[in-house]
Amino acid sequence: MKIRIVILACFCSAGFLCADDVVWLNDAVAQKALDATVSIDMGDRKIVGFFVSADGLIVTVAQNLGGPSAPKIRSSTGEEMAHPELMAVDPINDLAVIATGSKPKAFLELEESFLSLFEAIVIPHLTQSGRMGVAHGRFFAQRPGADASNSRIVEVLSLGLAPTLPGTSGAPVVTRSGRAAGMCDSLTVLNGQKMYFAVPGKPVGELIALARKTRRPLSFSKIAELMPLNSPVVSMVDRDYAEGVRLISVGDFEGAVEKFKVALKAHPRNPRLMHLLANVLAKTEHYAEARILLEEARQIDPANLNTRQLLGDVIRKMGELDQAITCFGELTRDFPQYAIGWGSLGLALRERGNKAEAVSALKKCAEFMPDNMGFLRMYADALADNGQMEESFSWRQRADDLESMLFKVRYSTPKRQ
Repeated sequence: MKIRIVILACFCSAGFLCADDVVWLNDAVAQKALDATVSIDMGDRKIVGFFVSADGLIVTVAQNLGGPSAPKIRSSTGEEMAHPELMAVDPINDLAVIATGSKPKAFLELEESFLSLFEAIVIPHLTQSGRMGVAHGRFFAQRPGADASNSRIVEVLSLGLAPTLPGTSGAPVVTRSGRAAGMCDSLTVLNGQKMYFAVPGKPVGELIALARKTRRPLSFSKIAELMPLNSPVVSMVDRDYAEGVRLISVGDFEGAVEKFKVALKAHPRNPRLMHLLANVLAKTEHYAEARILLEEARQIDPANLNTRQLLGDVIRKMGELDQAITCFGELTRDFPQYAIGWGSLGLALRERGNKAEAVSALKKCAEFMPDNMGFLRMYADALADNGQMEESFSWRQRADDLESMLFKVRYSTPKRQ
C-alpha cells in the first residue's frame, strides 16, 4: 500500500520525471547480475535462476522444473553445478529454491522494498542462441497477480537486443543497488509492449528461509503434485493445449476452441484450461458457453482473480448488469485492493445508471492504479456524469500529463549512469 501512495504523490506533484533524467544502470551492476545468474536445462526446456547466497542457494520458477531427473545447472560462463537438490517450493508464487553446494562468483541480496515508478533495472536472460545476456529496462506499472499475489509488471526496453527475450522465467530484477527486487515469472505482450511479471522479493525471502530449515530435499519429479490445480504444469505439456495457444497467436480463435476442448477432455476440471477455453469463447461471442465454464472454474478455484474477473465481464456483455454488479461486488469484497475489479464494477454501475456508486468504485480504482491512463479517464467521465465537472477536469488533466510523461520516458534515449 505504501508503494501505491508514493506513486500517486509523484503524479500529484509538480515535478514530473523528464526525458533527461532517464539513465541505464552502470556496467558493474549489469555484470554482477550476469555473474549471479544461472541457466537451468530440463532437457526439453530451459529457464534461468539466480544465486541468493554465498553457499549456493538458487531461486527460480517452480512450474518449469518438473522432470524425471534433476536439471543441469550452469553458470553464466558455462560451468556445471554438481548435484542440485530441490529444497523448497512455493506453488502460489511459482517459486522454487535449489541447493547446489557450489560457491558462486556473485550472489544477489534481496531488496526489502519493491521498485519505484520508472526506476532503472537490469534483467539477465537467455538469448536466442542459448547464451546469457542482460537487458536494461525500468519499472513500469503495478498490477495484482492472477492469484492475488503481489506480482508487478516490468517493461524491458531493448538496447540493441532482439525484440523478444526468450529466457527470462526465473531471472532476477536487479536495481542500481545491485540487489534483486524480485524474480521474473513470465513474459506476455500487452498493447504491443513486452511486459515481464515479477514476484517481489518478500515471498522470495520467505521461501529461502524455509529452504534453510529443510532437512530432506524434495524430488524434481514430484513438482507437478505440489502445484495448485490452476498451475500450467499439467496443461503446458499437452499438445492440444500448445496448438491452441499457437492458433490464438495467429488469430484462429475457432481452431483454438476445438483444441482447448480436446485438452480439457484429457485434463477434466482443470480450471486453467477452463479459463483459457472460456476466454476464447468470449472472444468469439459464445458468452453462454463461456459463462458455464467460468462458473465451474470459480467453484474449483475461487481465489483466481482472472477467472472471476472474466466471469463478470462475460455476464456484463450478456446484458445482465445486476448480476455483473453482484459478481464484481463480491470480487472487490474478497480482494479489496484489486483495482481492475473496482474499475469493472464502476463501469457496470455507470451502464446501470448508478452514477454516485460508479464514482465511488472508480475512485478506488484510480487510487489503487494511478499509473493507468484508461482508468483515470474512466473516473473523470464518471465524475462528469455526476455533475462534478471541476474534479473531472482535474483527473482528465492528470491522465493527459501521465500520457505525455510516459511518451517522453519510453521514447527518449537514456543516458548511462
